[in-house]
Amino acid sequence: MAKYRVEYTPQAKAQYDSLPLLAKAALRALLAKMSRDPWNFGREYPGGKRCCDFAGFGLVVYRVHDDVVVIEVIDITWAK
Repeated sequence: MAKYRVEYTPQAKAQYDSLPLLAKAALRALLAKMSRDPWNFGREYPGGKRCCDFAGFGLVVYRVHDDVVVIEVIDITWAK
């Protein structure tokens, strides 16, 4: 299976940039694991979106595009 590339929407990139260092590291670790098989993470919601928690305080919303082997990060929430 091919490794998925991670891409951020402009909104998600701005959210990522504002995360504390611990949260950035936790999200990067999760996305690295996801890049090998994104369908084994999170839950699916209407519209093809998936949602997964990270580091106990974060939530990432994303779509998996199998046709171009991309994980598109749409939204990141950090509650701490």
